[in-house]
Order: sequence, then C-alpha cells, then structure tokens
Amino acid sequence: MEDVMADNDPMVEPTPEPAPVVNYADDMESLIEFRCLACHGNGTSPNLVGFANAKAKAGRMNARVQAGTMPPGNPLSAEEQALFQAWIDGGVR
Repeated sequence: MEDVMADNDPMVEPTPEPAPVVNYADDMESLIEFRCLACHGNGTSPNLVGFANAKAKAGRMNARVQAGTMPPGNPLSAEEQALFQAWIDGGVR
C-alpha cells in the first residue's frame, strides 16, 4: 500500500521520459537530402552526401543550422533545428 501512496504523492517528481534517439537513416537523411543537397551534393564542397560525409561535418552543419545561416535565405524551422541538435546530442548515429 505504501508504494501506491508514493505514486500519488504530489511531492514526488515524475521520472522524465527519455529523449528519443535521432539517427541518420530514420531522421536525418531525408532532411539533409531535402534541405542541403541542392548546394552540398556530389561534386560540391562540403559534400554532405551519405552518412560518412554528414557525420564528419555534423558539428559544423549544426552550428550553422542553429545560427540560422544554413540554408541561406530559407533557414530550418525550429523543429528541424531541434532535430539537428538532438542528432548531435545523441552522438551522431
């Protein structure tokens, strides 16, 4: 009975939900393809095609996305910026 009471105690902080894991294949690949590859595709510098290239440049990409300088003239939405940040925070998988 004591455990039931603790669950209903307004003084007990609920355990936060873990943040969802963001990964390249499920979350970032389509965003990068849609928003970045027109200028940063094959044959351009920096080349962001594929996971290896995107991972190598993830920190630089995120800094520019968060600053609102990339893509120029059409920055990412707050939701897209948050997705980039979550990808970085999750270890660029």
